[in-house]
Amino acid sequence: MKNLRLCLIPCFALFFQLNIQAQYEIEWGPEIAVSQEGDDNNRPRVVANGDDVLVMWGKNDGNTILFSKWENGAFTPAQSMMDSGIHVFTSDWAGPEIDARNDIFVVFKAIPEDEKGAYLIKSEDWGETWSDTIRIDQPSEGNDRSRFPNVAVNFQDNPAITMMTFEGNFVDPKYVVATSEDGGQTFGPLLNVSTDYFEGEACDCCTAGITALATDVYHAYRNNDENIREIKASHSANWGQTIVDYYSVDSTDTFSNVCFSSGPDIGWDNGLVTVFKATGDFGNRIMISKLNLQNNISTHHPIDLSPPTTVSQNNPRIAIHDAFSTVVWEEYTSTNSNILFSMSMFGIEEIGSQIDTINVEQSGKQINPDIAASYDYVHVVWQDKNSGLVKYRRGTFPPYSVNEVSKHPNSIVFPNPSTALATVQAKDQSLIEFIEIHSIRGELVQRTQVRASTHTLDLSDLSEAVYMLSVHFASGEVEQHALQHLHD
Repeated sequence: MKNLRLCLIPCFALFFQLNIQAQYEIEWGPEIAVSQEGDDNNRPRVVANGDDVLVMWGKNDGNTILFSKWENGAFTPAQSMMDSGIHVFTSDWAGPEIDARNDIFVVFKAIPEDEKGAYLIKSEDWGETWSDTIRIDQPSEGNDRSRFPNVAVNFQDNPAITMMTFEGNFVDPKYVVATSEDGGQTFGPLLNVSTDYFEGEACDCCTAGITALATDVYHAYRNNDENIREIKASHSANWGQTIVDYYSVDSTDTFSNVCFSSGPDIGWDNGLVTVFKATGDFGNRIMISKLNLQNNISTHHPIDLSPPTTVSQNNPRIAIHDAFSTVVWEEYTSTNSNILFSMSMFGIEEIGSQIDTINVEQSGKQINPDIAASYDYVHVVWQDKNSGLVKYRRGTFPPYSVNEVSKHPNSIVFPNPSTALATVQAKDQSLIEFIEIHSIRGELVQRTQVRASTHTLDLSDLSEAVYMLSVHFASGEVEQHALQHLHD
């Protein structure tokens, strides 16, 4: 068995205290049909940026990808993303994936799988227009075939992609990662993030999760080591050039003689958060795992222990934004399934303590949920097997306030809340060396060299959220402010 290398990674620390005031109830809107009869509804996915929402899904007839946008209080009629000459692998267990910040990136596998490649398309205007296809797999020795591409976008709107590759005729499955530094036009070499570090092979019908920060890429997949099918993860700190850490985030001893087509999803909450299906004496349950990067210890627990073992859970998805961690999954019996939701603030500890059923119609099968979060809202979509439609429901996050406890003798930030601009001023004309802005979860989103006693920050590219602003003085002193950023 290979030994796991453990490498300590410093985490962002808050040097001041915050008073958090919140209520945890989500206010849910009505259930809305995104698609229409004849549009199909394979495995929908949703992305959101502020008030902009885009939903995509697969259509079996024609093997294509359809999408719809939320405009003027309704979803637009479904449109195709691409040229009709390309046939896309789409099903209710795997298919196209999407991620977005300012730009939207979609990846998919063309069919026939043994002849065609994996591709990326991009929109720079939130779905008004789409780029030509860009091939992202790189056929080479040991990477002769590909399937299951996925994508994550960093703060600079550069994509990192992952996919399963095979040697020869679909043997020796493994997961690889490649990154782009030019907005997805070109990609660096494929980096093995699985079998170079773990015994066994990638579970060959399970998709993988990927998330990207600035130059960090985190990846998780289901491994198969003599039918023990646990979740493994890796971390690249140099934008996919090398792997610096790799982890076992799952110790459930999940055993199966067959692949059960259920991969992990991941997010970042000042540490790697993974949601995944596991099996054992507890039945088929959704687990949530948090990897503490200060000691490389991963802890996990079932999200919901209340249902009997005759109830199964599958297909978890996670979205983390600002103060909120949100998870959706499906829970089913032999004849019925529902879409469930839970959330927590400032961590994952409360996930599972309160569970909402999202679908209003609770007869028949509702499957394949997905989730996205923007400043005010959480967006959930799913595949309604009864009607054949894509369904959507929006929840409004509870209000909360952030009040700083510590004093700032040497600096002020105004206005706060801010919109496009915020000014940082040293009270005694001390020299400010540089200013850093972190998300409330520790992600560095902006660093500005100053060398002056006053500086105005351009915040126009930041999403609406609460940020941690660190003022670094030339003297070596550092002061922190909580800054609430709003859009005009």
